[in-house]
Amino acid sequence: MDDATGRKDCAPTADGEAFLGRVRDLLGASASTTVDVAAEAATAAGLGLYLVGGTVRDVLLGFPTKDVDLSLVGNAISFGAALARTTGGRVTASSRFGTVSLRIGDMLLDVVTARSERYARPGALPQITPSGIDNDLLRRDFSVNAIAFGLSGVDRARFRDPAGGIADVDRRVLRALHPASFQDDPTRMLRATRYSARLGFSLDVETTGWMARDAGYLTQVSNARRGGEFRRILAEAEPEHALALAHAWGLLALLHSGWSMPEAMGELFAAARSAERDTLRLREVYVCLLLSPLNPSQRIAFTLELQLPPRFRRTLFDFNLIEASMTQPGWATALPSKVVETLTGRAPTAVTAWRLLAAEPVRSLLREYEERWHFVRPLLGAAELEAAAGLRDRALGQCLAALRAARLDGAVVTRDDELALVRRWTIALQGQAK
Repeated sequence: MDDATGRKDCAPTADGEAFLGRVRDLLGASASTTVDVAAEAATAAGLGLYLVGGTVRDVLLGFPTKDVDLSLVGNAISFGAALARTTGGRVTASSRFGTVSLRIGDMLLDVVTARSERYARPGALPQITPSGIDNDLLRRDFSVNAIAFGLSGVDRARFRDPAGGIADVDRRVLRALHPASFQDDPTRMLRATRYSARLGFSLDVETTGWMARDAGYLTQVSNARRGGEFRRILAEAEPEHALALAHAWGLLALLHSGWSMPEAMGELFAAARSAERDTLRLREVYVCLLLSPLNPSQRIAFTLELQLPPRFRRTLFDFNLIEASMTQPGWATALPSKVVETLTGRAPTAVTAWRLLAAEPVRSLLREYEERWHFVRPLLGAAELEAAAGLRDRALGQCLAALRAARLDGAVVTRDDELALVRRWTIALQGQAK
């Protein structure tokens, strides 16, 4: 209900205080203290400060979060810098849109200047104007992300919900705020896949129609922005669900021509999470798996088109080289030394991806490489070889490689076996020199 000042208050103060208690419980002591400090600073400056977006949505759902989104009716850049000094945090990014990101302990805090937006054309970056909190909420993507909770001023401990987002949270529905939403910012369609998959929300009927009508606008968005949304999907806990939605909604083929999401990919992604615990490396495995149906040149073209970081291109380059080796005759029965020679120096994430994709017996060869063969070394070290046989530089390296290959293939077992091999290898080398 609107009061005499035009505020849209959606909950009485008592309910707001209860929500504030839930915020503190779900954010934890450290993050709650930071939010309190920010609220005190805004109050002292006479500024309106609000929890907004995903933070409010997730607290309403009872989800814990370490990421805090704030909207300030004022200059967020200077406010964020002052907050960083007060809390001992550091500013990690700021933008011309009046946003600032801070890292405070293990919490990421984003402060935005409340604003309104205009789009000159579909897919363009917005033209912004500082504004009040309701306009700031109504510029957002979906109603469930257009809820604010006051931390200071006349709105303290009250909700602002001009788009009816609280009801949509209760209904578990994603609803775009107006018919031209996906024209203004087509990347919202990709965001919808993440929210729907992560939260278990469905699209409302009108939003579904608007997306079907406007999906083609996604091709008008810059490659960098489309690539950024793709990486955000990969950062989800189980990104295969969002990707499956993107495929079902006809969005994947718009990211890259001819790209799809095979049904078996979900099982491969789950297997990848069991094989690789590091989240950054896991995303490299995901990309290799996703692009495996494409040919080698298309894979590299994909990373260039969506401007993925260089590490993805390096991994896919190695992925392509491994594929070229594995298709050679006899590779399925290759000796361990041949497998190690082929895979040494290649990105471990590329090896893992091929191990998940390969059929037997190649899969077992790749597993042996990852778990055992990769770590095999001669018993004799470089210093011992130099002392025993006078080997140095290139010859020393070649001898160590020959010893490792012999150990991998079972041709040597003991140190005496290795010394005997070194003697034979040295005599042969001397014979070649003559």
